[in-house]
Formats: sequence, structure tokens, C-alpha cells
Amino acid sequence: MQHVQTLIVILLLAACSPARANPSPALADWTILVFMNGDNNLEPWALSDFYEMASVKSTKNVNIAVQLDRNGRYTGAYNRWTETRRFLVKKNQLPSPDASVQNLGEVNMGDPKALEDFLRWGMQTYPAKRYALILWDHGQGYRDISDTGFQGDFFRSARGMPFRSVSHDDTDRDQLYNQEIQQALRAALAGKKLDLIGFDACLMGMLETAYAMREFAEVMVASEDLEPGFGWAYDKWVAELAERPGASSEEVARMIVKTYPQAYNPSVLQPDETMTLSAIRLSQIDPLAAAVSTLSDAMLRSLDTEIGAIEAARHASPAFARDHPKKGDQRFHHVDLKKFATEYQGRTRNEDIQKSLAEVIARHQPAVIASYAGPVRLREGASGLAIYFPAGRMAYATDVLEERGYEKSNEVYPVAFVREQRWADFLHAYFERVP
Repeated sequence: MQHVQTLIVILLLAACSPARANPSPALADWTILVFMNGDNNLEPWALSDFYEMASVKSTKNVNIAVQLDRNGRYTGAYNRWTETRRFLVKKNQLPSPDASVQNLGEVNMGDPKALEDFLRWGMQTYPAKRYALILWDHGQGYRDISDTGFQGDFFRSARGMPFRSVSHDDTDRDQLYNQEIQQALRAALAGKKLDLIGFDACLMGMLETAYAMREFAEVMVASEDLEPGFGWAYDKWVAELAERPGASSEEVARMIVKTYPQAYNPSVLQPDETMTLSAIRLSQIDPLAAAVSTLSDAMLRSLDTEIGAIEAARHASPAFARDHPKKGDQRFHHVDLKKFATEYQGRTRNEDIQKSLAEVIARHQPAVIASYAGPVRLREGASGLAIYFPAGRMAYATDVLEERGYEKSNEVYPVAFVREQRWADFLHAYFERVP
């Protein structure tokens, strides 16, 4: 009987002891989440960039998770699979169906819910100390037009509305607007911030885009101008990150910008002289946007006397993506913000405006962490952030890509920068006075 009592006591003690918790897996330093939309004519370049990622040695410190949607019309590789698949990219891995970790079927990559779901899944499945989200595809800045057949960034009508956008899905005839990206990030992050958000896409390096992303990430990487189909040099910057996994968000952004021109083998293909890429410190966007609004107010007050100087400064600020897709074509009206401010500084004697211009330039400096520009764009003054600025009334009136995006009353995918800042007020007053 005594032995039985002793056994009961031991069992009771064991039952009261806390269970030994399974140790949590060690957090990676970085998880890179690539929302790769190859459901269009960039499909071959999507596979090319996947190969670049897979050329880097695998490490427990850096995860690369990819959601890849294919079209099947532009390359027959891997039996032309056309669904949307998720991958954890490893050394020498191929983007074949059996290498994926999930088959989602056909996913509309132009739906904000798809972006939200991918971000949630990536952060939960591959937890890390730091996260980067990269939107990979065509891009048109802060807000598309019929297919030109160009093998690279081109323009297509998806919903029948030519709004500027990113992540164009041919199968589902849809794309993401900045407001929809905001919606997806707000739902997935729930008040937290990404360490880095990147647009491996054309023309997203605008103040309007940075303003929309400022509450969701520490740093943004994007191009003021068109990006060639090769896109970023993933084999270079991911390899550098694998060697330095403790790098900060700003350090990784610098890696991406620094290695960008290295995506091109000089013996095969020279880097495009109009290439641009910049890293933007998003915590500095509010002060910069406020400075642009103050400048807008100053120009409005003196528009009758300043109109000539403003017009001359605008014409001295070359537009990005000009001559695309054909010589003499000018369907985008993005100019470098600092270039315009600098040109205007040398043309006005208005002290109020001079002060406002100096503030814009001063606020621009801490906002741009790093900037690359090919020789042509460098000579023209590309410095990291573009802004929408048609040269005059006719340029604005005939901008088929604008679709009331710069009207404060617009309710269709409204642009936060337009609604909340006063640059649009200046522009409309300017358009009333110039030819």
C-alpha cells in the first residue's frame, strides 16, 4: 500500500509540472517576399530573375519566398504551367511545378486580396527579424494603354480604364493601383511596417508613390524611368545580403541600387543610358510633401508674375520615358522634382518662392538615400524622385493615362498625395494660364 501511495504522489507531481515547450525556430534575419506577376509579356524575364535568385547560396539567415503567376504564351519552359505557384527559393532550384511549395491555381495578381494573402502567408510561414516586399512587373507610376507589342515594359488596357498602375495580370485583365496596394498592406500589416518595399517595375519612383507607401515601410526602392526587362540584379544584391544578413533596411536598399547596372553583362548587353533606380527614406516623405505644398502655395500667390519662370523651368526639366514606345512619343509627364526646383531657383527673384524652393531641396536630400542614373539621365539631373507635371494645358488635357487622377474630386482609385497635398491646386491654376 505504501508503494502505491508513493506512485500516486509522483504522478500528481508530474501532472502539475509545466510541459516542456518546443523551442521556437530561430528567426531568419530577412525574409524577401517577391510578388512576381509574369502573367503578361514579361513572363520570360520572370523566369530569368527567378534563376538569378536561385544562383545564390542558400542560408538560414535569408529566406526568399516567391509567388509567381505565369501566362504560358511567352515561353514554353516547364510545360507552360500557367497557374500561380509559391516557392521558397533554394540554391540551383528551378521554377518547375514540383519545386513549388503551394499551387494556388489561377490567382488574379491585380487583386489586392492576392497581395494581402501572399504577405500574410510569407510572414507567417517564414518569420524573420526584417521583411522586404517586392512587387515585380509592369508599372506606370502613380496610377495603361493598348498593347504595343514591346518586349519590356509596355502599355495595355486591362479594365478598359487607362489608369496608371502596377502588376498587370493578362488572364484576369486586372492590375493594382496605389490605393489597392495601400488597402492590402493595411490589412496584412495591421499597424506594423515592412523594412523595405520595392517596385521592380517601371516609373514607380515618384513622390506620389512614396507618399502612398510611407506608412507601410521604412524604405522604398523604385525607378523614376523605364526599367529594362532584366530588372534588378538579384544574383548580386541577394548574394551580398547572404554575406551580410544583419544589414539594415537602408543598407539593403543601397545594395539594390548599387548592383542595378550590374544586371547587364557588358560583353553582351550594355546598361541602358536612361536607367534609373533610387532608395527612398519614407520617414522623410511627409516633410518633403509639406515643402512641396508650401511651394505650391507660394507659386499660386504669385502665378501672374511667375508664370514665365515656371514655364521655363518646367521645359528645362526633361520628362522621363519620353520617346517610348516610339520616337517623339511623350505619354508620361513625370519630371525630376529636384531638377525642377533647381531650374526654377535660377529663374525667380521672388524671395518667398526662393525660400520655398530651398526648403524642397533641403527636404529632398535626407529623403533620397541612394540614387543611380545612367549617363543620359544623370546629365539631365535625375536625382531620385519624380513628380507629375505636364508642360501645359494641352499636355494635361490630352493625357489619356491620367483619367482624372489629378482631380481632387475623383473617387475612382483616388491618389492620396493629390487629395492631401496642394500640388494639384497649383497645377490646375498653372494649366489655366499657360498655352
